[in-house]
Amino acid sequence: MKSLLRLDAISTSYGNTRVLNDIDIDVKEGEFFFLLGPSGCGKTTLLRILSGLMHPDEGTVWLGGKDITRLPAHQRDINTVFQNYALFPHLNVYDNVAFGLRMKKRSEPEIRSKVEEALRLVSLPDFGKRMPTQMSGGQMQRVALARAIVNEPAVLLLDEPLGALDVKLRKQMQFELKQLQRKLGTTFICVTHDQDEAMTLGDRIAVMNHGRFEQIADAHTLYNQPASHFVCDFLGDCNFLQAVVNGRVDDKLSLTAEGNPISASAPQTTPSGACIIGVRPEKISLDGSRENRVEASVEQVVFTGSHYTVIAKTSRGTSLSCRMFNDRPSALPETGQAITLSWHHTDTIVLPPNLSQSQ
Repeated sequence: MKSLLRLDAISTSYGNTRVLNDIDIDVKEGEFFFLLGPSGCGKTTLLRILSGLMHPDEGTVWLGGKDITRLPAHQRDINTVFQNYALFPHLNVYDNVAFGLRMKKRSEPEIRSKVEEALRLVSLPDFGKRMPTQMSGGQMQRVALARAIVNEPAVLLLDEPLGALDVKLRKQMQFELKQLQRKLGTTFICVTHDQDEAMTLGDRIAVMNHGRFEQIADAHTLYNQPASHFVCDFLGDCNFLQAVVNGRVDDKLSLTAEGNPISASAPQTTPSGACIIGVRPEKISLDGSRENRVEASVEQVVFTGSHYTVIAKTSRGTSLSCRMFNDRPSALPETGQAITLSWHHTDTIVLPPNLSQSQ
């Protein structure tokens, strides 16, 4: 895929507060790209800069090789879908979707053809005469999508598009949104704080923190090879332990954590001294059969539906959690029971100490 949208060294401030700091992005044609991060990290500001609703203090925005940094929103080949849908309440579905085309003074036969196709794509072919007040949240979100895609933009921006929906409907709409993006082949850039949504839909994800990118990668890489403590902690659950690097032994890294020898897959560059190690709860076994072992005592066993979460504390007071699927309830330990937590060296995530805290 070739590059479609590029941001070079984008920085901006609100007063004396720096909200974006030297941001670089290269989004490919046809890519589903996510901006993921907590509230206040700068992702919505970045979306506003992409849409043309505000301009950066520094840097350049390129679309299809053209500098659009100072181009107003209505002159950009970019459309936006907002969390609150932003439908016109006095217009029916057909007129809402047709609005942008009428502003461009397209002919009525062309408008009818394009609106009908857009409504068909979002599975609302018979809803043209409905008013927004007669529709559910999921239906209104589909109308908002239809209104955006009917203009055939080069880039579609989505600002927390599923945030107002309940959990079950959100899961359904995630599937529909992915199918729609693949069918259209349009470049989607989505802002969200929902890690599951980003990991389910995104081809690549840019994890933001305090106005900068911590890491840009696909979901598998972010989850299994996070570049920082923040990324590791933000994407899914993780146990963290203070550790010390002893050196490299063949293709493994030798460490000490909780007074126990721990091994990890050796990175290209061997770290030295103190570090942080992370282990995902689902990677930990309770039978002590794997090479990395830590003794602990069970504090709590929690049933969460698809699995049980076992929370245990080491002799040094560190809490660790692991997951057991609920098809083996007879294997669950009891509160106060001594257990041996273990995991494979390939499941040890090594994080340098200078990246171990959110900045």
